[in-house]
Amino acid sequence: MVDYFERTKKFTNAEFKALPRYDAEDEGIRCGQGRLKDLPEYFWLLTESQVNKLHPDDWTYYYDLQEEVAYNFNELKMEFANA
Repeated sequence: MVDYFERTKKFTNAEFKALPRYDAEDEGIRCGQGRLKDLPEYFWLLTESQVNKLHPDDWTYYYDLQEEVAYNFNELKMEFANA
């Protein structure tokens, strides 16, 4: 598994195209072919252009992840502001 947490630059288009994806042969996967595997591990490294190329389910999942991070960040801000 690749450790994306140390990375500071967004993916290039070549790196984006090389990300692991599900295909029709993946057992137990009831999702569309071409969906990204392990999106939560690197979603913040996608450019806006790359996000717009995501499978519709991944696009929704990406924005859910963004919303969750924003919510957690605001919770932490409030917690430390009151400390």
